[in-house]
Amino acid sequence: MHELGHLLRQLRDHESLREVSSRSGISHTYLGIIEKGIDQRSGNPVKPTPETLKTLAKAYNYSYEELMRKAGYLQESGEMYLTDTVLNSTPIELEEILQKQHVTYRGKKLNEIECKKIIDMLKLLLEE
Repeated sequence: MHELGHLLRQLRDHESLREVSSRSGISHTYLGIIEKGIDQRSGNPVKPTPETLKTLAKAYNYSYEELMRKAGYLQESGEMYLTDTVLNSTPIELEEILQKQHVTYRGKKLNEIECKKIIDMLKLLLEE
């Protein structure tokens, strides 16, 4: 998480937290906490949601994928960790993940045919 805070401080450069707050819609207080990586009040590490990172990527005109990587949501290959934070904050279209991402099951990488079978099974199970 320290990497993310360091990167955000670099991106902010000489701008104040209030200036970034005004441009992004994220409170300057929370921006400062994200940059520090630890909530001073609780002492707990801070991991901004993917939605917050998307907002910051737009505000800084910077790669969303790189911010996700620095926050620990993505591996170097671009593979997403489906942590509780991701699952609880941002809707994920499962079919899109199965079609476009490298998906593993119990350590085995699923091929295109296996992913299509899963999509077909989900359609049958969740038929409206």
